[in-house]
Amino acid sequence: QAGNSSYAPTVAALRTRTQQLCAPAPPRFVWQYDALPPSVPTGLVASEAASDHVTLAWAPSADNVAVTGYAIYRDGVAVGSVDGATLAFSDASVAPGTTYRYSVDAVDATGNRSAASDGLDVTTP
Repeated sequence: QAGNSSYAPTVAALRTRTQQLCAPAPPRFVWQYDALPPSVPTGLVASEAASDHVTLAWAPSADNVAVTGYAIYRDGVAVGSVDGATLAFSDASVAPGTTYRYSVDAVDATGNRSAASDGLDVTTP
């Protein structure tokens, strides 16, 4: 099984002489590590491009457990992050008349990170 999940197998013993089933042993929880990254974010768009800010939006990523956040990159350098329920980001550290390349990746609770989204070139007016 994949994902951060726990399960409790139950084990009982059978007495060979009497063929009686003994009481089950107390459950022992087994933790399973999530090794699967979220899907790559898609649909990255600039919902607004102004001389002093760029607002981005994207479609949600999927994960076998849960997406807990997104990191936003401008020209390959992280410029911010948002929680897993937020699908937009406003970059207020841009200059007028400049072209920037943005991408986004997703992260889950155990730190698995998706590949980066397709890059998006945005030119501020």
